[in-house]
Amino acid sequence: MTWESAEDDLQSIEMLTEFVREPRAVRTVWRGGEEGEGVFETIQVDNVSYVGYGDEWMAMEMDPEDAIGEMGWMIDPEDFLGAAGGRLVGRETVNGLATRHYHYDTQALATVPDLVMTSGEADLWI
Repeated sequence: MTWESAEDDLQSIEMLTEFVREPRAVRTVWRGGEEGEGVFETIQVDNVSYVGYGDEWMAMEMDPEDAIGEMGWMIDPEDFLGAAGGRLVGRETVNGLATRHYHYDTQALATVPDLVMTSGEADLWI
């Protein structure tokens, strides 16, 4: 994602989210700042959440549904698929796994609740 701040500075963040069904686990890495040096990472496995920034990590017990909160569509790929009208690009092998590759343009992303943007694209491999 790229945006302009109130001071007209161009800023961006890259988000990578990975999922495992059993046990239910989600890993999300946010990378931003100049040259992507700022990294924030969360890992949720069952009811334990791990949060890391740089070399500092902490763990806490948390209900997985509470951890997802209002950002559920960004954390659960099936919720995202239901929220936006992506186009199936095709089937691809990623890290040795068979996937379906979906692409979302600005019009498709505009249908996602609570997401406001002027333009954007997203790719999702399920």
